[in-house]
Amino acid sequence: MYRSGCQRLADELGAVPDPDDPIERIRVLVLGYRCVALANPEHYKLMTGRPLPEYTPPATVSASPRRR
Repeated sequence: MYRSGCQRLADELGAVPDPDDPIERIRVLVLGYRCVALANPEHYKLMTGRPLPEYTPPATVSASPRRR
């Protein structure tokens, strides 16, 4: 579930428009992030919380998606 949530977030953020204006870019990324979090609350909680304190996700999975 953790990987699935991270992949969904990466896919959604990769699909948002990439405006030239840096402020607009931040705005669309924030809205995309929020949209994913609201549409997938269980994944969001798993990705941002510590429901399993002994689990530490691998760095390759928890790394932020890179933008173009």
